[in-house]
Amino acid sequence: MAGETVWLNPQEPVRANDDVVAQILQNGDDQPVESYIKQFVSRSSKVLRLRQHNPEEGESKELEFDNEKVFSVHKIVFHATV
Repeated sequence: MAGETVWLNPQEPVRANDDVVAQILQNGDDQPVESYIKQFVSRSSKVLRLRQHNPEEGESKELEFDNEKVFSVHKIVFHATV
């Protein structure tokens, strides 16, 4: 949620239904990495699957990213509204 502060633990394993910060490599040089706060669904050798908390109307709840574009996925261990 906008305005929240999150703490990550890169050492914690990520499991289904964990909230995560996923960093995805972009094609352009002006924004090399895009970060997302989503719910982790699964990750295979080919694809990372995430679930949106609040998709726009008509937008899919599930997102898929090519695993080759995944820079990192870290578990959120705490969040608080500032």
